[in-house]
Amino acid sequence: MVTSLLYYRTDTTRQDQVPDPRNLPSVQVLEFQQPNRILEGIRELYGNIITKQVSVNQSGVRRMFNRDDGMKNRDFTLTGRLDKGNPTLNVNKIIDFRIRLQRSTLHPHGIIGLLSGNSTSFNTDPNATGASTPATRGLMIGDTDIGYEGRVFTRLTFRMNLHFGGEHETVTVA
Repeated sequence: MVTSLLYYRTDTTRQDQVPDPRNLPSVQVLEFQQPNRILEGIRELYGNIITKQVSVNQSGVRRMFNRDDGMKNRDFTLTGRLDKGNPTLNVNKIIDFRIRLQRSTLHPHGIIGLLSGNSTSFNTDPNATGASTPATRGLMIGDTDIGYEGRVFTRLTFRMNLHFGGEHETVTVA
């Protein structure tokens, strides 16, 4: 069974203290069982800063110059369902995640991590590796949407926008 996790790290549960996010305290982890269709989808929005400059010389020759000024943003939208089994506990975790300060001294780019068994290219772990070595990446929760639909209250749906911060890893697609 493939498990996906949305979690947060603290200065005392940094990556060198708890390397595997599955071993974090349960209040810091929201778990999704993918075969039960709880995790519905992950979308990534990526943007570059492309600066365009147009010039015309004296003879009327027009030129367009494009300059790559680096990454503009890398955001994830996580959507899913939580079965009714224990909705209060899971909703309270989501509420705690979103109202928590989204950064710390050792996690300046974000305390939130994502571990997805089926979509490993989206995995992000705030990687602080010592009491004086800050993380070089992390996620922050921008906004959330929680609710239910239908006549019978059987499951909750949620959507969360996560903002990536820190050093961007280059991914090679084979």
